[in-house]
Amino acid sequence: MNKDNKLGMGLGALLSTPSGKNKTNEVQKINISQIQTNPTQPRRKFKENDLNELATSIKNQGLLQPIIVRSIENQQYQIIAGERRWRASQLAGLHEVDCVVRDLEDTEVLEAALIENIQREDLNVIEEANAYKGLIQIKKITNENLAKTLGKSASHISNILRLLELEKGIQDMVIDGDLSMGHARALIGVPDAFLKAKEIVKKKLSVREVEKITSKFKKNKK
Repeated sequence: MNKDNKLGMGLGALLSTPSGKNKTNEVQKINISQIQTNPTQPRRKFKENDLNELATSIKNQGLLQPIIVRSIENQQYQIIAGERRWRASQLAGLHEVDCVVRDLEDTEVLEAALIENIQREDLNVIEEANAYKGLIQIKKITNENLAKTLGKSASHISNILRLLELEKGIQDMVIDGDLSMGHARALIGVPDAFLKAKEIVKKKLSVREVEKITSKFKKNKK
């Protein structure tokens, strides 16, 4: 099975054991202090309430799904998939967590992190956009090919990727839930977009109202 097919099938296929590498799926206990986050992890925001709820669940029922890690130097491990579970396990006061060790290259680690994020239902659209961008760069494919592989429309991929044209301040407002994707899309290519974004939040404008305000700027560009 080639890697493009594995991408389409999801994280489990990518992390399936390759011949000659980590031939066991054995779960092992690893001290939580030996585990490090992945610096290329595209997900930056973890909701405190969600983490606390997961920590309570882990306290009551244990960690139901092991964390996927790879071995790095000095008896340390780096998270491939499961940073949210790792964070919640710390809140739950665990000293050790169940892990499965995988031997993956840097690009495979990033790919796994991106796929895990895409598969999460609560992923915000900016993180989703960064995940798509990362996969396009890693696999050197077009938007259309990525859309086919993930079973999404090409227009969905393109529309989400366009959000990365917005300045960081507006992207942060989307991540924080102050602006919807519809609001953000209406601000693409608009002068003084950040000031308009703050005005949208302050006045609690609807997407339709924002589109009406910004349409004149887009007409002038045609």
